[in-house]
Amino acid sequence: MGEYALYKALLNSIPSANNDGALNFLKDDVFQIPIQSPFAESLSHRQGWLYAYNRRTGAEGYVPVGSVKLLGSEVNNTIHHPSALGVEVLHAMPAPEVRARNGHRLNDVYFLTPILCGHCKDYVWGTGKIGVQCKGNYYLNV
Repeated sequence: MGEYALYKALLNSIPSANNDGALNFLKDDVFQIPIQSPFAESLSHRQGWLYAYNRRTGAEGYVPVGSVKLLGSEVNNTIHHPSALGVEVLHAMPAPEVRARNGHRLNDVYFLTPILCGHCKDYVWGTGKIGVQCKGNYYLNV
């Protein structure tokens, strides 16, 4: 199928008879959806739907955008974002939470590449939350 993104079904779906080309699927089914330029003309484009291959059943057809989730979107931020596939982004990322403690404004920090810690003088990296950083003096605490 070439380059594709993997999506997971969030719910069961039995399409109505008048919904031509829609797939019948179960919660947790995994779909392969071809990655293509959002500017490319496509015969399979249908507003609010993705053309997908169901790995469990082998069937191809349309799945509603709101019933699937991009798998691996939190793995080092290297998976294609849904907007790159022509899917509209419906909500923005929430602002990072800033906590105040002892006169410091602390913010959770995440790094995709190794970064030198000012406290232990060693490099830190990994997936998920790595530490907190003071917004005032930029001190990193791992």
